[in-house]
Amino acid sequence: MSLLVKILFSLMLIFSTQLLAKKFTIGIDNWTPFVYFENNEPKGLTVEVFKKLAKELNYDIEFKHIPWSRALNMMKNGEIDAMGNLSFSKKRAEFIEYAKPAFYSLKTRFYTLADSDFNIKKHEDLYNYIFIVGQDYVYYDKFDNDPNIKKEFIHDRVADGTTTDASDIMINMLIKKRVKILISANAIMDHTIRKYSLENKIKKLEYTNKANDYQYIGISKKSPFIKEMNKINEAMEKIVNK
Repeated sequence: MSLLVKILFSLMLIFSTQLLAKKFTIGIDNWTPFVYFENNEPKGLTVEVFKKLAKELNYDIEFKHIPWSRALNMMKNGEIDAMGNLSFSKKRAEFIEYAKPAFYSLKTRFYTLADSDFNIKKHEDLYNYIFIVGQDYVYYDKFDNDPNIKKEFIHDRVADGTTTDASDIMINMLIKKRVKILISANAIMDHTIRKYSLENKIKKLEYTNKANDYQYIGISKKSPFIKEMNKINEAMEKIVNK
C-alpha cells in the first residue's frame, strides 16, 4: 500500500468516526401541524421525515427546540446541522444546502373576515393593507421583496412554558380587527382556522401567488454532514417517493 493511499484511508476513517460520534442536530420550532410538541416531545410531519432520514442514513439525531430566527443564525454559524420547513430563498442558500427533492408543497394564500368586503385582485392592491408576517419567514419573491408592501413582524410567544404560534397570534389579530388581511401558507392557516372552529368567520381570498411553496430540509454549509449531501439527497428521494 502506497503512502498516499494510507493517508487517504486514514483521513476517511477519521472523518467517518467523527460523523458517527457526532449527533445530527436539528433545529425545530412550532409550526403546527408540521412541528408541534406533546409533553415536550416533538411531533408532526417534518419530525417524521427527519426520523425516516436518520433511519436511512443511520444517523443519531437530536431535536433542539429553537426559535426560528435564532435557528437560522445557528445554521449560518454551523451550530446546528439541519432545519426543516425551509422555503427556498437565495439569501438562505448562501449558508444552507437544500436537500432534494422537497418533501411538501404549500400555497401562499390571503385570508380575511367572512363578512368583510376587503379584496385583492392584483399585486398592487396589497399596498392598501398592513400585513403581519413571521420574523424571517419567506412567502414568495414578489411579496417578500416589494418595499411598497407594509409589514409588521411577529414571532412565536413563550409564556409559562407554553408557546403561542405566530399563526394563532395572526388569527387573534384578524378576529379583533387589528388587521384586515392575513398572508400565510395554506396548510398552516387552514389548520389554525379548523382548530378554533372559525370556518364560518374567516374566508380565503381567491387571489394567490400561482407558484408552489416547496418545503425543504436544509443542511448547514458549515456542518460536517454537508459532505454527505449525495447520500442525504438519495435518502430524501427514497422517502418522498415511498
